[in-house]
Amino acid sequence: MQRSQDGPTTPVASASLASRAVFSWVLPLLRLGHTRQLDQSDMWPLEASNACAGVIPSFTPTYAATKSLLRTFVRLHGRRFALIGLAQLLLVPCTLYGPYVLHQVLSTLESPEEEWSSSLLWTTLGSLFLIQVTAALLSAHTDYLDKVLVVRLTAGLQHLLFEKTLRLDATCRKRISTGDLTNYFTSDINAILRVTFYIHYLWLMPLQIVITLVLLYKIISWATFVGVAILVLGAPITNVLVKLRYRAMDTLMAQKDARMRFVHEVVGAIQILKLQAAEDAVLTKLLALRVKEVQSLRRLFALASATISMAYIIPATVTVASLATYTLLLRQDVTVAKVFGALALFNSLSTPLNNFPHTLTSALTGLVSVRRLDAFLALPERPVDNVQTPTTLSPDQLAPLATDKVAIAIDDGAFGWDHEKPIFTDLNLRIHQGELVVVHGLVGEGKSSLCSILLGELDKLRGSVFVGGRVSYFSQQAWIQNMTIRENILFGKPYDRKKYAAVIDACALTKDLAALPAGDRTEIGQKGVNLSGGQKARIALARACYNDGDVFLLDSPLSAVDAIVSNEIFTKCFLGLLSKKTVLLVTHNPEIIASKHVDRTIEIANGICKQTINTAKEAFDSALSPLAAHPKVVYSKGDAEYQASEMRVESPMAATSPIGATETHRLIQAEARSEGRVSPRVFANYMRAAGGPGAVLLVLFVQMTWQTVVVGRDLWLSHWASSPEMQANAGFGICVYAGLCVVVALLVVCRVLSISVAGRRASRVLFEDMARALYRAPMTFFDTTPAGRILNRFSGDVTKVDLDVTFTYTFFIGTLSGFLLSVTTSIVAMGWYALALVPLLYLYYMIGRFYIAPARDVERLSKVASSPMLQWVAETIDGAVVVRAFGHEHRFAAHHAATVDHCNTTVLVRQVLQQWLLLQTQLLSALLVLVITAALIGLRDTLSPGWIGIVFNYALGIPGSLQYLIQDSSDLEIAMVGPERIIEYTQIPPEAPRVIPGAVSTQSWPSQGAITFENVSFRYKENDPLVLKDVSVALRGREKVGIVGRTGAGKSSLTMALFRINELAAGSISIDGINCASVGLKTLRESIAIIPQNPVLFKGTLRQYLDPFDQFQDDDLWNVLRKVNLVERIEKDGLSSDVEENGENFSVGERQMLCMARALLLRAKVVVMDEATAAMDHATDQKLQHVIRTAFADSTVLTIAHRLDTVLDCDRILVLDHGRLVQSDSPSNLIAQGDGIFFELCSEGGYLDKVHQATTP
Repeated sequence: MQRSQDGPTTPVASASLASRAVFSWVLPLLRLGHTRQLDQSDMWPLEASNACAGVIPSFTPTYAATKSLLRTFVRLHGRRFALIGLAQLLLVPCTLYGPYVLHQVLSTLESPEEEWSSSLLWTTLGSLFLIQVTAALLSAHTDYLDKVLVVRLTAGLQHLLFEKTLRLDATCRKRISTGDLTNYFTSDINAILRVTFYIHYLWLMPLQIVITLVLLYKIISWATFVGVAILVLGAPITNVLVKLRYRAMDTLMAQKDARMRFVHEVVGAIQILKLQAAEDAVLTKLLALRVKEVQSLRRLFALASATISMAYIIPATVTVASLATYTLLLRQDVTVAKVFGALALFNSLSTPLNNFPHTLTSALTGLVSVRRLDAFLALPERPVDNVQTPTTLSPDQLAPLATDKVAIAIDDGAFGWDHEKPIFTDLNLRIHQGELVVVHGLVGEGKSSLCSILLGELDKLRGSVFVGGRVSYFSQQAWIQNMTIRENILFGKPYDRKKYAAVIDACALTKDLAALPAGDRTEIGQKGVNLSGGQKARIALARACYNDGDVFLLDSPLSAVDAIVSNEIFTKCFLGLLSKKTVLLVTHNPEIIASKHVDRTIEIANGICKQTINTAKEAFDSALSPLAAHPKVVYSKGDAEYQASEMRVESPMAATSPIGATETHRLIQAEARSEGRVSPRVFANYMRAAGGPGAVLLVLFVQMTWQTVVVGRDLWLSHWASSPEMQANAGFGICVYAGLCVVVALLVVCRVLSISVAGRRASRVLFEDMARALYRAPMTFFDTTPAGRILNRFSGDVTKVDLDVTFTYTFFIGTLSGFLLSVTTSIVAMGWYALALVPLLYLYYMIGRFYIAPARDVERLSKVASSPMLQWVAETIDGAVVVRAFGHEHRFAAHHAATVDHCNTTVLVRQVLQQWLLLQTQLLSALLVLVITAALIGLRDTLSPGWIGIVFNYALGIPGSLQYLIQDSSDLEIAMVGPERIIEYTQIPPEAPRVIPGAVSTQSWPSQGAITFENVSFRYKENDPLVLKDVSVALRGREKVGIVGRTGAGKSSLTMALFRINELAAGSISIDGINCASVGLKTLRESIAIIPQNPVLFKGTLRQYLDPFDQFQDDDLWNVLRKVNLVERIEKDGLSSDVEENGENFSVGERQMLCMARALLLRAKVVVMDEATAAMDHATDQKLQHVIRTAFADSTVLTIAHRLDTVLDCDRILVLDHGRLVQSDSPSNLIAQGDGIFFELCSEGGYLDKVHQATTP
């Protein structure tokens, strides 16, 4: 992350040794966070070695050499990791020193040598204090080293995944959904990072168990081995449970993938879903996916409960069996020192036994993620030699191409997505420098595939492909970034005012930019939601032109613009600006295909390219100078520098200031971030979702009962060890103790189950509430909220609610009750000495209060910081072909690295704050233990050894309880940020009601389809300019109406107003006399069929797309497919044919035909066709127009079209201009007027004769 010189710097770099030792260098940030809310600008920048720029140069080549993430990690960070392991090894004896001291103290107190024992007592207590201080420092710095390692590993993994995503070959990209990729970048990376923290415990915990058993042997002799035997017998049970948890986690991850894949599809297509009133259907499917996920979560929690229960049952069984063996079989008397020394060691034994299953599960989960990422990183990549360039050919190979001035060459080529069904088998093509070549053909014949061949995107089965220079590419579906218009056009290039002005003028954007609120500084929303289709297309074309490539591959750039704009672009851009460039233009426009200015045409049919050379080509005489002189295609290796020639620009904009306003008009708002503590309302909402007060009281009752029984068990043990009478009846004492242990184990099961059940219910309820609220949200929410931000709520925040909150509540409740019981017992035993605890406990409170506020802010910042990273990844995935075509992979990877550094900054700050807290609490804990134990020694004449043993044992647990109490309370509040963010989405203001009781229903309305617009004004967002202004018109039922106008005139906005995608700013719209505002949104939208401009298909089968509600018979489906001429396309698999994500296995034209087939099924009385045939050739268009006229003869049809022959036979034409209705009459009457916008459009497009023919009897 870049910082200004005045910005914050990393304080650790200038900190003294003492400051580093105790982490006091973080205090300025904590103080700042305690006085006000922290912002991203307050975070320290990453040190150079921790930033992506410092990590990637070593990480990437190492992985390339090893092809294994594990081996890469070992090579790069093995030494540091080993150092961390060594430090954690030193902590093991420190951990066990407390129980050893307890045994020594109690043994001394039971010794009659008073003077000798006193000196030993104080020396032992002093050594315990020093050991605990040493352990605190060692633990904090070890964890800090580990967190730095996590940041570096994050940078390396993110970079590897991002670059791999850009290099995937087309076949793999079709197989892997965006949801899968999102999980790779989030869940899988997080699982791997957790392994770095836990992995050493896999061998340290067994070692700690062995050392503990050795110490136990010194106390209870051979009875220890009975405990060992029980541990060995219990290991297979634990192992089975861990394996089952591993499988459950694997299943859960797969189901999360499926859910996220579906969420991504839905968010990307939300406007179409709303127009089709399909929210209920997709919500039902999403909740069905969630039900499967919750079932796996239930199984995971059940296995977790069993594992945790075994972690308590096994140590309890070991304790009972060992003491029984010692007293009943070995016939040894127990003493207070032996009992509580052994008990303290058994408690120490329970820690690794309790944590080992969770650690092993985390390690196995991480291993699964490592394997998933290794498998992903090993997938085939787009071959770099698919396309040869001047820099990759030898001089001998290059010479004949240079001599003939060849710009594009394909020799004996065979290409296809499927090796068994190639699209082209014997493709040969030569295009020379400076040629304008038009490609045309029927829908689905392979026009876009030809562009993909030249980009190297289509699999090459044989042959060779040559492209002589840099490529500028326009994709059939315009890809727009969530940036300003200027940033989209520049696309990383330096701003050149003259060049920029020439491009804007040639792409017919001048008037559009002048009309926008901030000109070319206007921010474009997600996927260009605030632009018309024509505006998106022209901005994408301007990007290609400004890139100033040598070869232009333009896939249908004119399909979304009207005839006047199309003619202007063809004249100014293709014949003017690009006149000296090599241009391959895909189009259906017959005027362009037949143009005398085209060098040649290529018609694609049945995998064969039929070329027609225009021998009578005429030069185009224009005053507009081209962008550059004909590029000198680089025919010498190593010379790939960009050379810009001088330009003469006639446009008056060239010498003026930047286009439009100078202030950026932001559409996407900064992500909201709560301030201060998590609101009590959030806790209340979560508790309500978990089952209300009853569930909370049940959990508390079980917890307190469990803790009470634990104390009773220890008191019984003290009584048994201290009483000679009980010593004589050892069997009874053991039986009572064993019974209490069984009750404790059962209560543990009840505690874990009650919390997991409540947590699972809360997770289910909150998810369902968020999903319902999201689907009911208005389109303005989606227009101003990036998809990455929404995906983050459904991914990271849902995972936090599913797992983190539940387990954090479990730990917090356990820690709190244990702390209260331990402190209460200590106070009762210490009497007035307990006053010495007051300042220490107050200091604990102040530390926690000092820490929680800034820690909470940093956690929220980290959540907000992760959204731009996910958004950039999702956006890049969608536009990967464009990014590769322009050769901008490195630029996009650099920006991704910046977002990763931005995110890692908050992650590392959060971890450093946690280490500060850990160190402070452990140092105070050491002092607290010293005070309590010193008080017990001072009271040794008034307290029995049994009481001292109990309190001393609890005192050893108080430091951990206090440490984790602050940490758990902080973690709980931090974890509750997840529910807080989900609850925020549950409160999104909804659209108007979907169904209004008592209003009309779709069964009876509409019956005629008469539509009345009365003084309609419409805008997409509050305070934005009106896009429709005072429109009034009455359309008769069954009337066929064409809606035309220049690009951006408001044609699509008229249909959006009809569908109430936003509410009207003024006026009303009625259908059959019923005001649409009085009808529920679902009722209204179900009554109108729409064939959208940008077709969207979900992953699934063809039958699921055509008939998502199972309303029709197969014959009905085949009938509509036959009408739209798609039967041959899907005859192999029929209605079970797969539909890939976004319908990628169908051409854009075929997708529009499928949308039309779906509309034919509905037989609505009102049908809207929004550029529904823009991606089709004219022959197919005319056939479908005939189908539409026949099938919708009894319907009112509104047809928006730029190709005017689509609407020439309509009953009426509505002409819009700048949001106003300027003409309304039949085509013949409008032409007869001899002027006006419709006349101009027909004249520019060559349609006047066709209108005359259509109206002549």
